[in-house]
Amino acid sequence: MIVLLVASSLLVFLGIRQFKINQKRITDGVTVKAKVIRIVEYPRQRGGPYFRPVVEFVTLKGETITAEPENSPAKSQFTVGEEFDVVYHPDNPCSVTTTDWTPNHVGPIVFVAAGVVLLVVAIYR
Repeated sequence: MIVLLVASSLLVFLGIRQFKINQKRITDGVTVKAKVIRIVEYPRQRGGPYFRPVVEFVTLKGETITAEPENSPAKSQFTVGEEFDVVYHPDNPCSVTTTDWTPNHVGPIVFVAAGVVLLVVAIYR
């Protein structure tokens, strides 16, 4: 029971921590429009490949940056020339993330939900 309680607490902690990191990245960053300039295909262990966009945007200082967002939107049908919002850190413009809800929140929600399930199992075991 103690092991399940510790594991559930750890999962909830990690989920909340990741959520806060994602939110801080968005609130502290600069949001700009980025254009997809190419699509990169990555193989998976199971299933088909997944695709991530390589985007280009201009910083507030006028620098043109080409980068692959750290968390791409959960869709594989990007088209070259498509535009969407990205957030970059002013001190490191190559550190780019999207503003999409799904990649910023699903991971933390899964961790918290798994922690709650383990907590319920630990209590009712």
